[in-house]
Amino acid sequence: MSELTQEQIAKIDKLHNIVFNAMRDLLGDEAIAWDMEWIGEISDTMSKIAVNHFGREMMEIYPYIDREKK
Repeated sequence: MSELTQEQIAKIDKLHNIVFNAMRDLLGDEAIAWDMEWIGEISDTMSKIAVNHFGREMMEIYPYIDREKK
């Protein structure tokens, strides 16, 4: 696979929005800035927890393109 599908992009967007909204709710701050540095970090962590603790596949939670696979 060389590109993400629209469905996979939608899953990534959903995860990023969940992370952003959770942090905004946690901090009680409607004015926090969208910043992919921390959003990506939390998204990675949440995905690993979903895989390690709930038996999900990474591609199911946080789709990616495996550029090393040939």
